[in-house]
Amino acid sequence: MKITFACFILTCSISVCNSQWVLQQSNTNYDLYGVFMINSNTGFFSGDFQTVRRTTNAGLNWLTVNVPNWDYG
Repeated sequence: MKITFACFILTCSISVCNSQWVLQQSNTNYDLYGVFMINSNTGFFSGDFQTVRRTTNAGLNWLTVNVPNWDYG
């Protein structure tokens, strides 16, 4: 009985946690690695080849952020 109850609680908590994610179109073909949300509307993501995008409307639109070309040599 205790194992059944523990499995029920675990299943419910997993479904609640996963319900917060929504698929968004990035409009890029590069691999993306990081997401940082400042608040529920404003956030950034980053990826290969200095790809950085910004949203100010909860992900409805993503704008390109120009980043400097760093010389690592």
